[in-house]
Amino acid sequence: MATVRRKRKAKLTWQGKLVVGFSVFLIVLSVLTVIVILALNSKILQDGNGIGNQYATPSSIKDKVTTFLIVGIADDENERESTKLTDTIMLATIDFPNKRASVLQIPRDTYVGDTTPTGKINAIYNRTEKWEYHGLDGLTRMIHEMFQINIDHYVTLKMDGFENIIDSIGGVPMNVPVDMELNGTMVRAGQQTLNGEQAIAVVRTRNVYQNGDLGRIETQRAFLSAFASKCLSLSSSEMIKLIPKCFGSVNTDLTAMDAIEYYKAVNGMEMSNITMMSVPGIGSNNGDQSVFSVYPRQTAEILNQHFRPYSNPVPFEQLRIRTVVKEP
Repeated sequence: MATVRRKRKAKLTWQGKLVVGFSVFLIVLSVLTVIVILALNSKILQDGNGIGNQYATPSSIKDKVTTFLIVGIADDENERESTKLTDTIMLATIDFPNKRASVLQIPRDTYVGDTTPTGKINAIYNRTEKWEYHGLDGLTRMIHEMFQINIDHYVTLKMDGFENIIDSIGGVPMNVPVDMELNGTMVRAGQQTLNGEQAIAVVRTRNVYQNGDLGRIETQRAFLSAFASKCLSLSSSEMIKLIPKCFGSVNTDLTAMDAIEYYKAVNGMEMSNITMMSVPGIGSNNGDQSVFSVYPRQTAEILNQHFRPYSNPVPFEQLRIRTVVKEP
């Protein structure tokens, strides 16, 4: 049984945010179809402006593959002075015929040159029209140019909604490997059902493992597997209960027709067919800013193997990646 002592909310690291973002991605795809079937269209489903066609998958293969841009937005004014930064940025490509999904995490500190004041990609979303790359369209354009990847739809989510979603599905059953405590939230080792606050502590705590961050990564993967299993096992009535929790936290340009087709693609998808990875690179300094410098050659290999199942490979020389550190 887990014991909780409340003090203050834990802040997520980028590893924890990767788990959060991908978990909500699974929820969004599941919930969308229920909304459609029950004709409960709301602001979760938008028929308005979406991502521009100039970034979309060619029509010749659009029935085989599609790619989502998933953005987690920090909007806590009490946490930082500058809000609406993108704390989580991911691409998720779905291979329809093979029922496979590949998810690529783009570090929030990824270096993008002088397109933002800090040189980091996470500031693009919050930029105004005076900047060449600004808003959701500017972020989409930057990712499309850097990685030469087509992007068809977006899903944005507010990061503070994760705890509520965990609670709304009745928690996540998991065998916690060790005792851990984070900012007043105590979680004991053993099989239990984690609530939202406990889940955040589990995916973020690092100092309890002998092998440091490697131990945390293993625990995060175990949590993600348990979370996905719980989401994919939800009945229609249980998923309906998630809808109010998504209001105000999740937004997308998917239409009702899109939602039906994409849910068919993921319905029955096994966890073994979902591949998660992060853009390869290294942390570095650019002036007084700490940034993440992407390795173009290794990135091209990942993109060609996992994100272009029906397209020709793109050599790393054609990627428009700005770097601070030379790739080894």
